[in-house]
Amino acid sequence: MAKTARKAAGDRAENLALEFLLGKGWRLLDRNWMCVHKELDLVMMGSDGLHVVEVRSRTVPAVIGALDSVDGKKAMKVYLAAMSYVRYHHLGDVCLSLDVVALDFGQGGELLSMELHEGYIRPVFIAGRLSFI
Repeated sequence: MAKTARKAAGDRAENLALEFLLGKGWRLLDRNWMCVHKELDLVMMGSDGLHVVEVRSRTVPAVIGALDSVDGKKAMKVYLAAMSYVRYHHLGDVCLSLDVVALDFGQGGELLSMELHEGYIRPVFIAGRLSFI
């Protein structure tokens, strides 16, 4: 897929995810927030706190699914960007959830599935090192 087609597909996935989350009553705070070389797709406020949402999409069949594409490296980037966001906006004590919206599209571009995985990116410290489960 060419870069412009990939960007258009990503924008479409983000738009669909945003509509879905707004329908849950969440409020959009930022979209595509950048800090150095890190980006947050959607930053939303829900009744239970701040949600940083990574939007992932795939066209089926794919080698790996949208949700499985969030590996340790990507999780670390989202976590670091989320921490930068909290510090930059002086949010102090805030309940933070690092979420993923996974979308699967068919070969014709039709939406096959969209799932919200709240708290999917979970940082843990193992033997004093930051890791993700």
